[in-house]
Amino acid sequence: VPGVDSKKFALQYEARFDGGLTCSGAYLKLPTEPFSDPTQFDNGVTYSVMFGPDKCGGTSKIHFIFQSKNPNTGAYTEH
Repeated sequence: VPGVDSKKFALQYEARFDGGLTCSGAYLKLPTEPFSDPTQFDNGVTYSVMFGPDKCGGTSKIHFIFQSKNPNTGAYTEH
């Protein structure tokens, strides 16, 4: 995450769904670039890390996805 000292960065995430989770996700995104206007934070924001629970029907997963930028092309790849 740019601008964050990786030796001192820690993040804890806990999700509790009192009514259950039927068909949705509860992801936490760490954006690649800082931004000052939270109204601009949407699905199109480029992120470094995204993780959290995802459930729909009989499928229940915990996603951990990170993106890296290709230094030659500038394109982001999701891993």
